[in-house]
Amino acid sequence: MTVIAQFRNNFRFDSLDDYNCSIPPIEWSTRGVPRPVFGSICILLCLVGIVPYFACLPALWSMRKHACYKIMFALAVADIGTLLGLGLGGVVFIVGGMYCHAPKLSYFIGLLTCGNFFASCNSCFMIAVNRFVELFEIRTMLRFYKGNRAWLLMIIPLLYGFIPMTCSPIATANSEAHLFLIDPLIFSDDRYEYTSYFLLGNNFTMPTLSSVMYLTMICVMYARRNALSIQCGIIVIVHMSTMLGYAFLQLIHTSEALQYVAHVSWLLMHALPPFVYLTFNSAIRKHVLTIVSPSMVQPTS
Repeated sequence: MTVIAQFRNNFRFDSLDDYNCSIPPIEWSTRGVPRPVFGSICILLCLVGIVPYFACLPALWSMRKHACYKIMFALAVADIGTLLGLGLGGVVFIVGGMYCHAPKLSYFIGLLTCGNFFASCNSCFMIAVNRFVELFEIRTMLRFYKGNRAWLLMIIPLLYGFIPMTCSPIATANSEAHLFLIDPLIFSDDRYEYTSYFLLGNNFTMPTLSSVMYLTMICVMYARRNALSIQCGIIVIVHMSTMLGYAFLQLIHTSEALQYVAHVSWLLMHALPPFVYLTFNSAIRKHVLTIVSPSMVQPTS
């Protein structure tokens, strides 16, 4: 069994033997399992996250003078992009699609989803770093968050999403597994081992580092009642725990029930932040209410 190349040109994916649907003598129209109910649920959950996220974006932008809100804005953009990709994946599940049914479309959905997912993971990690630095007043690092310098830091999640999207194995929607898999399920003879070292490293390293930082901050957050750190902590912990679960599913075969739970958890991971903001952040909540129903925030005489 040969491990697929970990450094590749994803814009020429159709020239790679490990993603060549014409090699095995298979009638691809007979493959795939339509999952209309699950696919519809996926699309609905994506919409449930995208709509309030768009409502929160103006509020996050208006508070961008604070470095943490700059990173939260970047996280919002990446999460919306991921949800769009996962929503398209829901369409694939509905029609019973597989990679070899429409390779170019499948790869586009995979690029959109995985690129934004990696950017989201890095943004989430950077939020944890920012909260840690500001909570413990690490002066040598605080200067990186002053003024417009924080915008320069946004290059990091941008590159962190773009580089693996273009040159690392990505996952595509597969109706047979009702998951996004790195393995396109082309070959049945195990000639290739489909894995992504970048994905595994991302999904194991970032949860560990972020969890260590937030466990360290728990006592301080509780003592100071720092609402911004608490809401960011909830987002990071949910984000990272879900990443670990999905990474395991790329390595081992599990029950269908667990696969359903893992994929729904991935959807909810990206749909959760706007609800956390609206619950814990009164400034964001007030800003959103002025858009939805201005009369609800008008002062009474």
